[in-house]
Amino acid sequence: MILSVIIPTYNRVGKLEKCIESLSGQSLANEMFEIIVIDNASTDTTREVIYRILPLIKNLSYIYESTPGLNEARNRGLKEARGLYIAYLDDDTVTHKYWAEKIVEAFSNVIPQPGVVGGPVLPVWEGDKPYWLTKRFEGAVSMINYGSQKRFLQGRDFLVGANMAFLKAALVQIGGFLPGLDRKGSKLLSGGDIAAIEKIKKLTYQVYYDPDISVDHYISTERLNHEWFIKRSYWEGYSEALMWRMLDKPSLIAWSKKLIYYIYGFLRNPGHIFYLLRSVKEPELFWFKCMVHARVGYLAGLVSLNK
Repeated sequence: MILSVIIPTYNRVGKLEKCIESLSGQSLANEMFEIIVIDNASTDTTREVIYRILPLIKNLSYIYESTPGLNEARNRGLKEARGLYIAYLDDDTVTHKYWAEKIVEAFSNVIPQPGVVGGPVLPVWEGDKPYWLTKRFEGAVSMINYGSQKRFLQGRDFLVGANMAFLKAALVQIGGFLPGLDRKGSKLLSGGDIAAIEKIKKLTYQVYYDPDISVDHYISTERLNHEWFIKRSYWEGYSEALMWRMLDKPSLIAWSKKLIYYIYGFLRNPGHIFYLLRSVKEPELFWFKCMVHARVGYLAGLVSLNK
């Protein structure tokens, strides 16, 4: 077994079926990879639907994980996986035909061998794309596309958890994903993918982008409104603060300095209060409003007992 494809899922059985269907049509031979569905305590018909299709897809397996949390589900998948390479998909994605084959090729042929590989995450809008959803907001809905050139990623370019694959040995070496980060219930925590990638980069591995490792990603209508993006911005700031505390393990002095810096920076700018309280429609102003909510989230993450 060379590749394990892990799909954490929670109450998205309809989209999960489409994701599995796309994997059953891969160019890579079925005996070369396994599909592991990690049911993270779903309350819909996920179990029944998967049991119905299990006999039809020989390389498919189902595991129930009762501990809530995306990273808990990812780590359970890592524990169960038999492949040399571990690929993760969101349950609302659909893979392109050569997706699995290109992942194996990247790990097998690229020199130096990358620790993480991935590719474009292309949006499928389930409703009309809002006029204010400019390029700045694309990361919030896991949209990435760095063009048609294969390359090692540098600088601020990043991969996202909806479509990423790891050298299993490297992922095991860093201890998998940090349990305190990423989605848990209604909390839009994030950063588990970034934290894992950053830890693997510290092992001297690089991150590789291949445009053929491509997936389509359904953007549900519930995300296409101001309220969701404001909530997402708050939790992104919160997650960034948690990640800093988890990875850097700052001293009390360093933590205090950062807390004072953010409080002072927030209070000295009256515009922050304006953007918190006022409704805005212009894309540029809404971007600033989201950034203010992210700063509030960062402050909350700094003082949170979770770490």
